[in-house]
Amino acid sequence: MKLQSKISLEPKVLLDIIENMSTAVVALNSDNTYFFINIAGLNMLGISNNFPDIKKLKSSVGHQSLESHIKNISDNNHSKMIRDFKFKNFEGDEKIVDCNISQAIIDSSNITLIELSETGRLHSISLEQNLIEQERAVREMIKGLSHEIKNP
Repeated sequence: MKLQSKISLEPKVLLDIIENMSTAVVALNSDNTYFFINIAGLNMLGISNNFPDIKKLKSSVGHQSLESHIKNISDNNHSKMIRDFKFKNFEGDEKIVDCNISQAIIDSSNITLIELSETGRLHSISLEQNLIEQERAVREMIKGLSHEIKNP
């Protein structure tokens, strides 16, 4: 039996699946207006009742703006993964995400697909691990230094 026959391709079922994903999914028209956004996307971007311009999302550290990444993807027709993309959402909350941007053709229209997976917690854990290791190294250095002062 083919795999396709085991998968339901009914639009309602597919929409229900996408709506219940924990990964934020945002689809933009060629003019960067919203084509689709799932519930996780609304929550992550801090969108409640109006749909602010996606171009207003700015990276808060070291990355190009989301708008420039989207333009680059649409101009070169390839996908791009941006790790640890930091931005403030429309409610002002800082988010750290892995952001995958790609192009798709849906109903003969070019659509930009953006997947956002929150990594803020993992980023915090990694930072804590680095601080613990640095503290351990400093402690060892101080022990060695105090030993040398006592016994030159």
